[in-house]
Amino acid sequence: MQSILRHPNIALIMGVVPTIPNIVIVFEHVHGSLFNLLHVQKNSVDLSMPQRIRIARDAARAYLYMHSMEIVHRDIKSQNILIDQNLQVKVCDFGLAKFKADIGKGAMQYAGTPSYMAPELF
Repeated sequence: MQSILRHPNIALIMGVVPTIPNIVIVFEHVHGSLFNLLHVQKNSVDLSMPQRIRIARDAARAYLYMHSMEIVHRDIKSQNILIDQNLQVKVCDFGLAKFKADIGKGAMQYAGTPSYMAPELF
């Protein structure tokens, strides 16, 4: 799924090594995650309001692009929003993503990280 998405705020897949049982997916290098920035480095990083707005805007742009392609991520959380040294956002982890037309069909109709899922899915 992620291989068809080309956007500046979506992590780029560089290659895949499909050796079973250990499939390796190589992505562009990105410094860390929003989760790490907010919860691990919180005392060493002080984000200004314009920086916070830029991070939120860039993440929203990635999701808007995905939705325009009829793709739903289904696992939006701070661990899946990568941040580089310049605070550039790269959305990753499309393992649970589905095309909008396929939602509600087959296995894993309701998937995602439980603490981040919408309450109506329970």
